[in-house]
Amino acid sequence: MSTFLHDLGRVLPELTGGMSPCHVVLAVSGGLDSMVLLRSLSLLAPVMEWRLNVAHYNHQLRGEASDADQQLVLETAQKLGLEFHCGSGDVRSCATQAGISIEMAARELRYDFLGKMAADVGANFIVTAHHADDQVEQLWMRLLRGVEGHGLEMMKPLTSVPNLYAPLLRPLLGFTRSQLLEWGQKEQIVWREDASNQDDRVQRNWVRHRLLPILAEGAALPLTVLTERMGGFLQEQLDAVRVVALEWLGNPSAKPWRDLPVAIRKEAVRIRLMEAGLLTTRGVVVALAGQPDASVSVWPVREGDNPRVVSWDPERGVLEILETSAGNLDYCSDSLQVTLGASGKINFGGVAFVWSFIPVVSGRLSAFPALFDAGTVRSPWTLRHWKPGDRFHKLGMPAASKLQDIFVNAAVPSAERRKLVLIEAADGLIIWVEQLGVCHPCRVRPETSQVLKLVWENQKPGVACKGS
Repeated sequence: MSTFLHDLGRVLPELTGGMSPCHVVLAVSGGLDSMVLLRSLSLLAPVMEWRLNVAHYNHQLRGEASDADQQLVLETAQKLGLEFHCGSGDVRSCATQAGISIEMAARELRYDFLGKMAADVGANFIVTAHHADDQVEQLWMRLLRGVEGHGLEMMKPLTSVPNLYAPLLRPLLGFTRSQLLEWGQKEQIVWREDASNQDDRVQRNWVRHRLLPILAEGAALPLTVLTERMGGFLQEQLDAVRVVALEWLGNPSAKPWRDLPVAIRKEAVRIRLMEAGLLTTRGVVVALAGQPDASVSVWPVREGDNPRVVSWDPERGVLEILETSAGNLDYCSDSLQVTLGASGKINFGGVAFVWSFIPVVSGRLSAFPALFDAGTVRSPWTLRHWKPGDRFHKLGMPAASKLQDIFVNAAVPSAERRKLVLIEAADGLIIWVEQLGVCHPCRVRPETSQVLKLVWENQKPGVACKGS
């Protein structure tokens, strides 16, 4: 038996408590990681008395390539004598209808399928192929998005997910991608390569192909080892902070709120928000922990519910729900489509726009936030307001982020961000956002041959702001 297979066979009983017999749903995409997991578990299953159900979800995002992924998984499962289950969905339509990103829609549809399948077959675990390099990529993606605290927690080998029938089991977190590749090649495993994984406009790919190789060159140890150490240390600190916060919440009179360390205050607020079923975004936690007398609008975890206006009582350690903000923070669905001519002007959402195409006079232009490389923007444009799931590649940043995260980090109030105007090009790229400017992919470069100049003026009552 190979070292990889031996080590995996040792890890599995440790994670599952030696459960036997065991019924699992195995999520298989057709890529290297999941195909290695499929083959290895098929070899170990008879010894451990595991019954495997192979699950594949076709996201219908890559046409014939997506169908080829599905066919490979089906044929492999049949050769191994395993049950095969397939789900599919129109991810793009779902993302559009729900107003969320394609990545988010794909994940929601996939996990909904896995959860329902686990319930149908009575599975003890849902097994995925996340590995050590995924931990590294996730950490740096979240750091680049400005995430902190609990948002930086590592993936756990075994964890429960709300509304998912069975716990998630990730037995490969202790293995690197190179180990999986080595074993996969040795066993002559066939897998599919997703061409979209080479597109560095996607943040995960940019982190994997550009950032991490640079970090690895100067690192004293492999990034997987450093990430594991950092994750372990962070978890220890978070656990300690939580213990102290819970002790204070049990007896708030023991120590005045103002004398508590900031980390303890934030954690106390976060705990109460979670108990109330409210989202624990950074802006909300910081606002309540820093200004107890402030009233803050918070969105519930459950979709479809109206936001709550809450305040924090530091004397009793209690989160007070003042009112339900029904309707006043709804997303604005107004939009206006504009076909670009040589020049023109338009008003939308209280903002006046004037545009024109100009030649590049000098050999180099700075990326001023009202100038676009004309060759990168596709007409027609759609002028609209922000909606959930929108992503924006901010000027100077390595990759796109959720607009909601950008707004939260910039402390833009919930009501105000819903009034901001943005421009979406014909290819779906958000190229300009009020208060943020031009997106990074459309910036003016030294090789730019023609520039699109946009002059805008905010004409909303009580606001005087314009750019050119």
